[in-house]
Amino acid sequence: MLLITALISGCTLNSPPQRALRPTVPPRAGEVFLVRGLLGVFSTGMDELHDQLIARGVSCVALQHTEGASAAQWIIDHHRDDSGPIVLVGHSLGANEVVAMATKLETAKVAVALMVTLDPVTAGPVPDNVRQTSNYYRSQGVLDALPVFRGIPLNARPGSPAVVRNVDLNDHPALLEPATNHFTIDKNHRIQQEILNQILSVCPPERDVSGVIRASATVAPSGP
Repeated sequence: MLLITALISGCTLNSPPQRALRPTVPPRAGEVFLVRGLLGVFSTGMDELHDQLIARGVSCVALQHTEGASAAQWIIDHHRDDSGPIVLVGHSLGANEVVAMATKLETAKVAVALMVTLDPVTAGPVPDNVRQTSNYYRSQGVLDALPVFRGIPLNARPGSPAVVRNVDLNDHPALLEPATNHFTIDKNHRIQQEILNQILSVCPPERDVSGVIRASATVAPSGP
């Protein structure tokens, strides 16, 4: 919790203040970084995920895509072996940014337990330090030739141990909701539920040294 509280106060001066919610279950291990797309105005699904995660005891923060580099540096400066799993989630330009963040963390030998991308526009290969990646996108045929308002598959480097799962929604109708497109994919509740389940699977409930689940705590609000 302290890591996220400090990050909110130190790295989100251009972002709206995050709401503080009291978890309804014991706190979970790990830190989740949710990165919005262009200007943050089309990625309100990241804020919805933020509230759902906080309510389940997961320490997380929502960032603008322009804050990714500083957030990655903050992780490098403060992460310890016992800090818990790192999870990166991004939409559109934010999806591009979490790949860049993971690449920067790779140089510092910081592992990323899970990376989830929603309709990345252009992104480099998934770095080797990312243990598992889920990439949700909706292909647009010939329009995919234009590097704007599109989603594309991601790939690991040749010979990389990174596991990348590409999910083209056109091939998964059970995940489609009406009018799912580049601007609404982050607000698709079926996809949000999948992301939530994946995060909870890599962020288990924290336990104290005696093995007893710790009591829940209040997440501190950020400043203006």
